[in-house]
Formats: sequence, C-alpha cells, structure tokens
Amino acid sequence: MRSPESLELTDLLRWALASGGFATSGWRVSLLQGDGSDRRFYRLEGRSGRLIALVSPRRPGAAVDENDSYAAIGGLLRRTGLPVPRFHLAAPEAGCFLMEDLGNLHLQSFATRLGSPTRLEQAYRAVIRMLLRLHRRVPARFSSEFCFDGAVYNAEFVFNRELEYFRTAFVNGYLGGALNAADFQPDFDRIADQAGRHRSGQVLHRDFQSRNLMVYRGRLGLLDFQGMRWGPATYDLASLLLDPYMALPDPLQDRLVDYYWRGASGFLQCDHQTFIRDYEMVRLCRHLQVLGAFAFLGQVKGKALFLDFIPTAWRRLTAWLDRPFAASLPRLRQWTADSEKRISNIE
Repeated sequence: MRSPESLELTDLLRWALASGGFATSGWRVSLLQGDGSDRRFYRLEGRSGRLIALVSPRRPGAAVDENDSYAAIGGLLRRTGLPVPRFHLAAPEAGCFLMEDLGNLHLQSFATRLGSPTRLEQAYRAVIRMLLRLHRRVPARFSSEFCFDGAVYNAEFVFNRELEYFRTAFVNGYLGGALNAADFQPDFDRIADQAGRHRSGQVLHRDFQSRNLMVYRGRLGLLDFQGMRWGPATYDLASLLLDPYMALPDPLQDRLVDYYWRGASGFLQCDHQTFIRDYEMVRLCRHLQVLGAFAFLGQVKGKALFLDFIPTAWRRLTAWLDRPFAASLPRLRQWTADSEKRISNIE
C-alpha cells in the first residue's frame, strides 16, 4: 500500500481503521459540519459503534504542525484527567486521527434547552470546575514544544493576532473602513502590553466556548485544544462567558467570575484586584478577536452563519468598553461610538 499521506479519502479511512484495530468494511461515513476550521471531520458508524475520523493534511515544511499539536496536547490532556476524546489512532504525519465520538450536543444547544436559570448556572459551574482542573493540572506537564502556532500569548501575539485581526478583518473588511494601526494607537499598544504580560506557569486553551464543549452521556467533553499555549488563564474564562453563541446574562457572568476566582485563587498567585484587572483586559482582547474572526469567516471563507453572531458580539463589546477600566482607551471607545450607526445599518 502507498504511504498514508498519498491515499485518497476512502483508502485513508480504511488504513486508519486497520491501524486502529478495527474492521475496514461495514462503516457508514458522513461528513460533519465544521465551524471555523478547514479540517474535515467524519463520523463512522458500524457494528463496532461510532468513531470520529479527523483528516488534516500537514502544512508543507512545518517543523511542528497543527496535527503534532493536536496529538501531543490531546494526549497530555487525556493523561491529566481532562475529558477529551480518546485517540484510537493518532497519526499526525499522515494527517489522520481516529477517536472517540462525543456526540452532537454542544454546550450551546444543551444550555438553551435547560429552561431554568438555576439549571443554566449549575451547568456553567460544572464547566468552570473542568476549566479549573485544566488550569491547575496541565501547566506542570505542558511544553512549548507542543505548540505549532507560537508558544506564548504575549504582547506581540496580542497585537498581531487579535488587535490587528480586528482592525483588518472587522473594521476595514466588514465595515469598509480604511484605518491603519496608527489610528488606534496608543490604545492598541496599551492593550497589548497589559493583556500580553507573561504569566509564568499558566496555560490557556484559547477557544474555550460553548461550541467546543460537548455534553455526552451526562458528562462534559472538550474539543479543539490544539491552540493551547502559555498565557493568562483568565482568557479562557473570558472566552466562555462573553461567548456570543450564548449571550449569558451579566449577573450570571459576574457570579461565575467570582466562582472561578474562589477556585483559582490558590494557584493563580495574584490578588483579587490583579485578577479582575487581567480579566477585564484579556476579555477585551477576546471581544476584538471574536469580531475579527466572525467577519473573516463570514466574508472571506464564505461561512455566512458567523455573520449572524456579529450583532450580539458587537453589543457585548460596546457594553464592555463602558466599564471604568476602558477610560484609558479613548480612541477605541470613540471609534465604537462613531460606528454604532454603521453597525445598525448592516444589521
């Protein structure tokens, strides 16, 4: 047989099944609808049960590829007791994984069906307890060598991958502006410096939101972990709570921030004031990153469903910039005020 890297899909799946110890015939294969990723996920259903196959060709010339990160970080999280899918086959060099199927029920869908504010809060407290386990247990075993896309969430990463992403994809791309980086200085410099200060011994998932959390057989599952890196743990909390897919009520968010702090204060090595200050700034970064991502995926990638979530994300951003900490960001605040009518016209 040819090397797995050169096989067509059907033969690649047969190779993966055989390598994982499964029969190679009798499976029904269906392509799963993805969100923002270009990777392809397939559900395999047969007499042996259900499996998920991930097909993700390697990037040419990459020393550490996204597949390498997926295998290394997934294995680490599993060994650390986090509820990620079990790998039956991890072949990053072939761009193919065969893994446990955690079903179709995202936290987003599960939470909207609960029908009770009390049950919603209980569900999110369970998610935060899982997040606390990740932040407490993983750093001691995490390595920069696992990271394919930069190992640290620092000022340079914040500026280039979140603030500039927001400016180019959302401000100029989605809204049709013509602003350059200087138009947001010194605000962007201040945001990047404060949000990107190195947090020794902390890691973040970087996309910890309701569509990357599954509810399967009464337990939680965590997906899309390959972007994990060193950086402020508060970023994951912000990603979960500002999540425009869910639009959690502000009072609930405040209680969940406090719930996280009570669980994390023993290992974050900072006081409550510093924790809140960190949270406020990295949450602002996440707001901007989300708007950039939704605009890029909707307009450039042609995934129009993401455009539907921009109004909610925008309202969350303007509300966050009304908080006292944002008084030091006059250019960004003024630009959002000036852009309100343009956003309303697009809606």
